Amino acid sequence: MKLFIQMVLGWVACCLLASYGFALPGEVKMIKTLRDIDYSGKADLSAQIESLYQRKWDVFSVGSLSLLLMAMAEQGEQASYKQASAKLQAFLGYTFDSTLNAWMEGRLLLAADSIGDKATVEQIEPELTRLLNGMKSGSTPPPTNKNYPMYAFSWGYLAALNQKQYQLHKADLIVVANELIKEVTQGKSPLSDHDRLTNAVWMLVMNLQAAANAQDKKTYNHFLQQLKSVTKQHSVSAALSHVLIRATDSSDYPAWAMSIVYLSAVTLHDQVLSQELKTSLEQTLRDAQEWENRPNQSEENQWKAKAEIVIARLNATLAQYR
Repeated sequence: MKLFIQMVLGWVACCLLASYGFALPGEVKMIKTLRDIDYSGKADLSAQIESLYQRKWDVFSVGSLSLLLMAMAEQGEQASYKQASAKLQAFLGYTFDSTLNAWMEGRLLLAADSIGDKATVEQIEPELTRLLNGMKSGSTPPPTNKNYPMYAFSWGYLAALNQKQYQLHKADLIVVANELIKEVTQGKSPLSDHDRLTNAVWMLVMNLQAAANAQDKKTYNHFLQQLKSVTKQHSVSAALSHVLIRATDSSDYPAWAMSIVYLSAVTLHDQVLSQELKTSLEQTLRDAQEWENRPNQSEENQWKAKAEIVIARLNATLAQYR
């Protein structure tokens, strides 16, 4: 009982600190956008982002739009970000899938936080929290359901926001990751073997990001071990590059995933993994470029490859300033 009371009092203290704008214990102020940094190649990436935005958008393309929104925020493209953010939020008003909404709101939340859009953060953070807690308490899709990964990823985005959300939902990250790993080992989901493994890998990528942002080295190492274990690989770079693929009908965005883990390693001062992934990321980016330029490649696959390269480059650049 004494331990429980101490935990409750600690949680209340964290909430009060956050509500008054103070940094929480373990919270590190870090650069989240390149808006005010004049780095080499910035103009070229801005042009690529603008080119990627010039396509037809609808409610069925919210996944691609949310990815590009995160790139706009990291680059600091204020005008384009505002347009894309409004467009994404309008589209989400027409969807009837709460798990998809939560997933996309998670991306919107981190994009808003990255570029300093406090109004959107203050709107989406409690909204997403209520949505996920409501699903957890009453209508969570079972792990065997195809919607469960979207529900799981949403926790990853929310917990990566700040120290408060991480401490509140660290246990949820562990639960959903374990469930997705269990689907890989037990195979009860109707999804293919590859999709089950990809979902588990991406969940662990997001968990690593959240743990690194919160400076939680112990849990970060736990997720790294899970990543190597579930993929049966001896290194993190192999775990990501051998499992996540690009195919004619879908993309796992391997360069994006690797860049997130690379940025996470830099954030947590994991120099060994940072060096490993810095080298591997360049090869993965070359692979993405080759995929884009393949003869008879579809326009959609070209778009995905270009977007993957852009956001991975942005994460790698952010890592230089962390």
